Amino acid sequence: MRIDAFPDRVFPAVVSKVGNFGRDAFEHLDARTKELIGKAKRRVFNVLQDRVYLGELVRIHVDDRDTVKPGAKYYEWEAKGVPLRLEVGPRDVEQGHVMTVRRDRREKEPVALEALAADLPARLDRIQADLLAAASDRRERNSHRDVTTYEDRREIHAGPGGFVYAGWCGGEPCEQRVKDDTRATIRVLPDEEFRQGMVPDRCIVCREAAATLAVMA
Repeated sequence: MRIDAFPDRVFPAVVSKVGNFGRDAFEHLDARTKELIGKAKRRVFNVLQDRVYLGELVRIHVDDRDTVKPGAKYYEWEAKGVPLRLEVGPRDVEQGHVMTVRRDRREKEPVALEALAADLPARLDRIQADLLAAASDRRERNSHRDVTTYEDRREIHAGPGGFVYAGWCGGEPCEQRVKDDTRATIRVLPDEEFRQGMVPDRCIVCREAAATLAVMA
């Protein structure tokens, strides 16, 4: 299973890398260019090392391995779930910026070095908000509320699937019947903040009084 990105509140890290070289490999760059890139990396690190996000220092890793190709570095850090990558290459140095890359959208955007410290918290906030919005939308698109008959529930789980919100009496026989019929199980008894509307008064299986709302999938 692929996770597009860990929320930055889970993994608040920024990786600053050497990359974006076009056709030129790092080992073929002249000494002056290498020196400028090194200075730019140190400057990026110095700008960000004391940045605080959500009450904690942002974790920064400078990947300055010159024996590993940029693409391999990108894949390695994406696989680890780092939400934001910074690329520093010859063109970036010339133009006085770094290239930011969001893991969730693969979007690249240049940011001036002078603006980087102020830009970082806002950028991480946007990533967090966008991931939450996408997850909420995906959940709701796969949620079926106000399902009142057992036949409707069975049709949903035998067909497109998803999360069915329905009344449950609390009895194991009813839970087992749902599982036997469509392999669906009760996943969670949602807290009030995750409910919508009134709790059904009848169990969707046996039609006895419902003890709670259950999410079946």
